[in-house]
This record gives sequence, C-alpha cells and structure tokens, in this order.
Amino acid sequence: MFFDNLCSRCSACADACPNGCIAIKNGDRVYTSANCQMCGSCQGICPNNAIKMVGEKMSVEEVVSVAEKDYLFYLNSGGGVTLGGGEPTMQAKFALELLKELKALGIHTAMETCGYSEWSVFKQLIPNLDLLLYDVKHIYPAIHSRHTGKSNERIMNNLKKILKGETPVIIRIPVIPGFNNNVRTMRDIALFLNRHNSSGALERVDLLPYHKLGIGKYEALGCIYKMEGCQTPGDESMEGLKQIFVEQGFDTFIEHL
Repeated sequence: MFFDNLCSRCSACADACPNGCIAIKNGDRVYTSANCQMCGSCQGICPNNAIKMVGEKMSVEEVVSVAEKDYLFYLNSGGGVTLGGGEPTMQAKFALELLKELKALGIHTAMETCGYSEWSVFKQLIPNLDLLLYDVKHIYPAIHSRHTGKSNERIMNNLKKILKGETPVIIRIPVIPGFNNNVRTMRDIALFLNRHNSSGALERVDLLPYHKLGIGKYEALGCIYKMEGCQTPGDESMEGLKQIFVEQGFDTFIEHL
C-alpha cells in the first residue's frame, strides 16, 4: 500500500528496489507492478512510512495461538472467533483446519461468506460453525450478474440448503443505492427467506448501509474506486426497508457505523 500524502519523493524506494519497479518522474512516484516480487525493500528504506506491506502468511497453529490469547474475553462476552475476508471459502482447507482446532478448544466459531462456493465446501465447514453470516446482495440473477460479474444462482441454491439445517444463520444485506435499495428487491428477498427458512435457522437479517470507508484503501492500493458518486442511504430510507423484513416476521438490525 502506498500513501501519497506521506511521500516526500526522496527516491529512496526507487533506489532500493532491486527490480526497478519504482521511479520518480516529473515529481510523481511511478510504480510498475509487473516485476514486483513483494520483497519489501522499498518499505524498509522509506523514511516516512509511506509504503506499507499488508498481510502475512500464518499457519493454523499460529492463528490459533493468537485467538487463544482472548479466550477469557470470549467466555465473558459470549463471543468467539469469526472468519472473515476476503472470502474464507477461497482458503477452504485452511478454514476447515482452523475451525476444527478452535472448536476443540471450546471457542465459539462463526464465518462470514458471500456464498459463492461449491456446496461440497460448505458441507465440510458448516458442522464446525456455531454461526454463519451469509451475504445476500440481490435476488435477481441478471442484475446480480451485471453488477458483480457472476450470477447469484449458486449463492441462493447454497442458501436454500443452509436454511434447511440447524446451524444459526444471520443474513447480511449491503444496501447500495442504484443497486438494491428499493422496495421490490427487498420484498422479494424477504419472501425468499420466509419461503425457505423451513428449519427456523435464520436468526436475524442485518441491513448494512453502503459507506465510503474503503476509499482510502483503494487509493493506497492504486485501484479505481467505481462507486465514487454513491451516497450512504438515509435513516428514513433504511427504516423503510427494515419494515419490509419486520413484516415478514424477521428480527432485523440496521448496522450504523
């Protein structure tokens, strides 16, 4: 990640890069990622901490040792460990091993997922979960595909199977203007959930209003933020959408940041 506001254009990072990925041209820092080996030489030499290596590789045992440090807190709060992301099912083997270790220690386990994975993956993970946080972005396959690049057919088919089970589920819906913040979409999602919640596994529906907290990360990673003009839904709008789910008998929570 590169934080432009901290950079003094001193060229120390350019001089340190063994692959010539960084250059200072006409007063601007130019980074070419093609040859970058993620060696961290630029981070180590930057006097202003304008470059930051994020993320690290850890073993299951290392993650468990970190989680264990808060064991007493879990007992007092009734909480536990939640696998988030990214998408945990993209590292399904690691996630499964980690969940098994946590369960063996008596730690409450949860996982947040977008649902886009083979059912065989969920079939392995779910028995090791005390709670599943499941994202539903849209109900109509064509609109979902247009905005995300993938149909939601697999997501909704997985959800049908999950709602027949006994593992508690919280549905999380990101409310995004111009995408799904309308009565028809939310009503059809609510009807779908009501129709398929045969086991009563669904505990709650969380509505998550769109926010702009990720813009800084996009800038630091050099990514284009395509939602620049999108605004956070107002309280009145969110309350109106909440009532749709309340009328279908669901406990519904609006997440305020």
